[in-house]
Amino acid sequence: MNRSFLNHDHPDVAGMRTRDAQRLAAHQPGWSRFTQHMDQAEVVGLVEQGELVSGVIRINGKKRVEAYVKVEGIAHDVWISGDINRNRSFSKDLVAVRLLPSQEWRFRDSQDASKACQPPKLPSNRHRVGEDEETQGQLLKWAQEEITLQPQGVVVSVLENRHQAFQIGSLVPASGDTVKDRDKFANFIPVDLAMYKILIPLEQCPAGFKEKPQDFREALFGCELLDDWGHEEALPRGKLVKRLGDFGDIEAETEALLMQNEVDSAPFDDEIERELLERHPQGWSIPEEEIAKRRDLRETCIFTIDPPTARDLDDALHCFKLPNGNFEVGVHIMD
Repeated sequence: MNRSFLNHDHPDVAGMRTRDAQRLAAHQPGWSRFTQHMDQAEVVGLVEQGELVSGVIRINGKKRVEAYVKVEGIAHDVWISGDINRNRSFSKDLVAVRLLPSQEWRFRDSQDASKACQPPKLPSNRHRVGEDEETQGQLLKWAQEEITLQPQGVVVSVLENRHQAFQIGSLVPASGDTVKDRDKFANFIPVDLAMYKILIPLEQCPAGFKEKPQDFREALFGCELLDDWGHEEALPRGKLVKRLGDFGDIEAETEALLMQNEVDSAPFDDEIERELLERHPQGWSIPEEEIAKRRDLRETCIFTIDPPTARDLDDALHCFKLPNGNFEVGVHIMD
């Protein structure tokens, strides 16, 4: 498992001033980092009126300062810049977004970085004297018409939590290489680079972590993300589930991937095993007559294309390169 995530620059922590970092480590209340989410009932009405837009947010794991929301009817994804504007939302969440003034939009697919950072100039027939004249309805209309500009927005509410709650990763001190007396939490660093660091209460950390956190550098942990991320807290909280093993250990990493993708790998219970034995005393295998009338693809790499929420994995593909340089693509549908 690639451990480059440990050196990944998480902007939600890296950009803090020293005072805020100390408050984070000690978890001192009294400062508000995010705006409070709007009431969902109100948000639904505003979305229907065109005063807000909604869609699923995705965070760029290679560049975490950027996130995008796909909104039906808008040519380009709405750009969400920074963790403050993401407002405690996670990848795959359904969110409500308020569009920012058009002068904060950016050029789309510009090869000139300096041009991409300049305030865009809309056509003269859309010129406004001041930002106050730009209503959300007007901004939505312009976003639907513009093909060169990418609108920017801020998340005002999370309508539905769809993110992955179980995370795998590493456990490190919240402030530096050692656990300080003032610290109340440790940082859980998810393998998923699109995920925030997660606060774990020190009392949940394994024995010996406070004294020698470096001894756990190679440890692979599982963490359950909690849903009570308050607007005064810089990072979300989590519950340490278990130590799965060490990075590089195939059994530990396999268990971690199964748990993260909610695959139940527990053995069948005794009743099921007993029923199977009653029906097939000699053990079950594919009948030879069934194999004879089918094309045997058991040695072919075939992968499902069904979504994570599917109950039946009945659609699949294979793809490999032929000797002449062409590619064979096979579509497999369960009969």
